Amino acid sequence: MPRFERHFTLDEANALIPRIRSIFAKVHQLVRDLALPSDVPLPPFGAQAHPPASADTPDPAANGHAGNGNGHGAANVVDIESVWKDLSRHEKMQLINGLLQAVIDDGVVIQDVERGLVDFPTWHGAEEILLCYELADGPQIVAWHDLTSGFAGRRPLDELFDEPA
Repeated sequence: MPRFERHFTLDEANALIPRIRSIFAKVHQLVRDLALPSDVPLPPFGAQAHPPASADTPDPAANGHAGNGNGHGAANVVDIESVWKDLSRHEKMQLINGLLQAVIDDGVVIQDVERGLVDFPTWHGAEEILLCYELADGPQIVAWHDLTSGFAGRRPLDELFDEPA
């Protein structure tokens, strides 16, 4: 039985990289703007992922990507600056959480927010594996790993495609 609900082809995952890079850049900027000390964790994922709706608060999930069924789409990383200064600290944390939740709603597994480390579930033959990406990898996915080895078990993509499926 598959561990993940959604699975990506390499092309589908690579097509999301510009959006993921943009969202993580925005999250990193917003966290810096909050001047959070390094020992304060980022907001937790889950309930209240999006700030309360108001005419002046941007929906952090509204740039035309499919939503998660709760009336929100995916992260709009452009309109945030227009109201950021007027939001309470709690609303800012919710906005950051909403941006991260938009990535999760796409079926991407966030492993490390600071590094922009994410995994894309995929299939290699009958084996469920993860296409592994971090911001330092550049504009496309270059590695993968099995479900149990994690980042330490990253292997180059060319090894994956050189092996028989």
